[in-house]
Amino acid sequence: MEGRMRVRATIFILCSIFLPLASNARHPLASGFRHRHRHGRVARHGFGGVTQLKDLRVGFYGNTCPQAEQIVNEVVTKAYKKDPGVSAGFLRLFFHDCFVHGCDASILLDKTASGEKVEKDSRANGQGMRGLELIDEAKARIEAECPGIVSCADVLSYATREGSVMAGVPHYDVAAGRRDGLISRETDVAGNIPLPSQPLQNISQLFISKGMTVEDMVVLIGSHSIGIAHCPTFLYRVAQYNPTVKVDPKLTTADANNIRNTCLRPVPFEDLSQTFMPFDPVTPFRMDNIFYKNLLEGKALIESDRLMADDITTKQTVQAMAGNEQNWLAKFADAMVRLGMVDVKTGTEGEIRRNCRFVNSVNPQQPGDNNGDSGIGFDKEDEEQFRQIIGSTIFVH
Repeated sequence: MEGRMRVRATIFILCSIFLPLASNARHPLASGFRHRHRHGRVARHGFGGVTQLKDLRVGFYGNTCPQAEQIVNEVVTKAYKKDPGVSAGFLRLFFHDCFVHGCDASILLDKTASGEKVEKDSRANGQGMRGLELIDEAKARIEAECPGIVSCADVLSYATREGSVMAGVPHYDVAAGRRDGLISRETDVAGNIPLPSQPLQNISQLFISKGMTVEDMVVLIGSHSIGIAHCPTFLYRVAQYNPTVKVDPKLTTADANNIRNTCLRPVPFEDLSQTFMPFDPVTPFRMDNIFYKNLLEGKALIESDRLMADDITTKQTVQAMAGNEQNWLAKFADAMVRLGMVDVKTGTEGEIRRNCRFVNSVNPQQPGDNNGDSGIGFDKEDEEQFRQIIGSTIFVH
């Protein structure tokens, strides 16, 4: 029971998953939008199983919708000024999209022709999904100027890049030409999204199965420099780590106390699932390598993050990233490009959606409507199992 609950609770992980730091300015908003396309350059990368060509190229819409990237930039810039947390939201959306069915915007779908529950309905996705309304806004503006040209998958790729730049990532080119997927199933999420309590070897194998490397994994998880994690993701580390040990011995005393003070308090059960802690309370909206330095000091909310500092297959990379921030940023940008080419659809595969929330064969409702269960929160079975592990005294009804 305890093991099952840990898996179910930790599936609430609301991580971002990646970012870097500006090369020229500490706050890139001051520099404005920079079109650094080398039009016609084909995206060619030799990364194992990651798509190596697939007709993606920088400047793909140069002749058919040259304003697409500008529009996305304007939408993201406006949103970031109001809430810098959107950067982590886009990164999480992008990662979770690419690791399930490839980078095809399947995570954006509210409904498909099959009527099955979609990826959004998975607890690994539903709670805390941020940036969806911004994708809707950017897509609607692009459709008004270039109908049926720019895919939702490319809009998400552009938005993720722009949000990353706002947070401090050096500008990197996005090769486009992705097509939108027709399939989105809740049942396909499990096993394709890493869980924070999983053995590190399992997470490494998942990255390798997507055509990426263990170094890519360590580099991209450095995005935990920003973003948040909700209490059910890591509360087990102080509530009942395993059947015989209450507190995870890998936790520092300070981290254990912070988790208790934030999460182990009398609150309604529903509020607990909405309570969170930042990965990095010092610079929560800026990408830097403090995350890696903290790992080497034993500081980490997420258990699998902490394990990277000790594991023989990842420790050296963690040390290298902690010792050279610019090296990490350069590797991060390269890894983002590779991530964006995981199992992409091009040519006649898939479609170009008119509305990112619906496949074209389904009559679209207004953007923002979401049919069915959003996947947010716990059900009764979850609550009962969680109470048995944590104890009912922390919940007030």
